[in-house]
Amino acid sequence: MRSNRAISLALLMSVGCGPAAGPSVAPGETESAAAGVTVSITDAQAAEPEDGTQLGQPAESSPLQPAHRVADLLKTIRELNEQPLPQDPKEAQTVTRQRNHRIVDIATQAAQLCVSRSGQTPKFRLAIQARLEALYQLAIGGSPDDVDRLYADVRTLNENDPSSVLAAEGVYYLAKFAHAMARTRGTTDERWLTYACRRAQEFADRSADQDSRAAALLLGTGRLCEVQALLATTDRSSEQLMVQARSCYVALTGRFADTPQAREAAAVLRRLDLPGHRLQQFGGPTLDGGFLSETEFAGHPTVIYFWEVDDPDVRTFLLPLLKKADQSSEAGVRLVGVNLDSDEAALRDFLQTNGVPGRQIFFADDRQRGWNSPLVRFWGISRSGNAWLLNRDGRVVAVDVSWARLEHHLAALRR
Repeated sequence: MRSNRAISLALLMSVGCGPAAGPSVAPGETESAAAGVTVSITDAQAAEPEDGTQLGQPAESSPLQPAHRVADLLKTIRELNEQPLPQDPKEAQTVTRQRNHRIVDIATQAAQLCVSRSGQTPKFRLAIQARLEALYQLAIGGSPDDVDRLYADVRTLNENDPSSVLAAEGVYYLAKFAHAMARTRGTTDERWLTYACRRAQEFADRSADQDSRAAALLLGTGRLCEVQALLATTDRSSEQLMVQARSCYVALTGRFADTPQAREAAAVLRRLDLPGHRLQQFGGPTLDGGFLSETEFAGHPTVIYFWEVDDPDVRTFLLPLLKKADQSSEAGVRLVGVNLDSDEAALRDFLQTNGVPGRQIFFADDRQRGWNSPLVRFWGISRSGNAWLLNRDGRVVAVDVSWARLEHHLAALRR
């Protein structure tokens, strides 16, 4: 096991002088193990901050003792993070990069000072965490070199002690970075989602006393996979993304069962397990004053669609499909809407103006409307814009079908 001094020296070298050749995958993995995620690696000098500050050098001399100097540097980092940004987006981006370069420099100085005295482990961890956060922010909007520096730090921490808190912290930032890349690239590069899921689960396995962050990371990554699955253009792609989502939810419910995030994940898994089974515990009051439950679904193919008035895809995709299905005399498809709005007057006006077919489940109690709906909570609904399909026997054929793929599924349902 290498010392904190070895860590701080290695990190300092990766910032200010010499190549910053970080791995393109998580420490200990080959590129193929990362599902083909490729980050360009170039042996280039680390980027200098735009304000001219030389990284790796003290900002100014100070007569303070190391312990006091470390506290002063950590305070400076907090103050930098609290400074407001310019309103102009481009100017804000420039200022943010300058700030993060400075934080990397200051955090490195603090880490170096910590190793000169005993009893500084907590401050050393704070310094390394601040450095990792700044490198992560630089990597998100930066160059391949910025990405390499983040990966190089994580590699250093893991080479020092894979079981340490800081090594786990490094994995956390790799997971956050992959999550950010997945949000940007979406279904155009699903490998980032796979990588994000793997790193989130690794952090959950390795993090000690970090239940809340690990649980939030797993839930957020699973939700992102769900969203991208709805946006996928093929059933195969959607199914693969849902497999990734499920893996995060299973890890969450198994490892952090007592957290609020695990309860949300359990609801999602309840929904994902529906295909092939009869729908139960589903129903609610309807806008026409009645009540609708799953006991009425047998005998006809049924489409249950979750929607909002303000969803632009409702007019473009959903309404034409619903009207076409409603007018078809061949299959007798039953249509059931679960509206996720809160404003009853706006909903009624939209229904009347657009002639939306099907009965609408809408709760009379405004505390149970929208995303507070018992149906939303029980089944872990993450967004509008999807449908469930049931066959004539009342068994669920598919859940989370996007509007774009609904017509294809309707054709199969009629057969």
